[in-house]
Amino acid sequence: MLLLSSSHRFNLFMRDDKARAIKLRKQGNSYAQINTLLGIPKSTLSYWLRNLEISEKAKKKISKRVAGTSISALIRRNKNQTKLAFERAEKIRKNAAKEAGRLMRDPLFVSGI
Repeated sequence: MLLLSSSHRFNLFMRDDKARAIKLRKQGNSYAQINTLLGIPKSTLSYWLRNLEISEKAKKKISKRVAGTSISALIRRNKNQTKLAFERAEKIRKNAAKEAGRLMRDPLFVSGI
């Protein structure tokens, strides 16, 4: 029976996780997906997988997902920015109407003095 120290058992565990991470990456999974599946920090995955060559099919899968995510995030951001711009414009209009109402009641303003 082979007895291993705790550090050797840890290394064997890490090698198994690393092998699974490599397999998942070669299948076209993102670091975030691998992190979710295996619980390995993205920084560790980046280190482990930095020199990994992946197939064109996996590259296309990753690129397609990234492009779709980027476009949808950009659309969400633009919609939010438009909503915020309308809210700011409405606030400015309300403040202007309030200020104009005060000025119109001021006889000195109305007479131009």
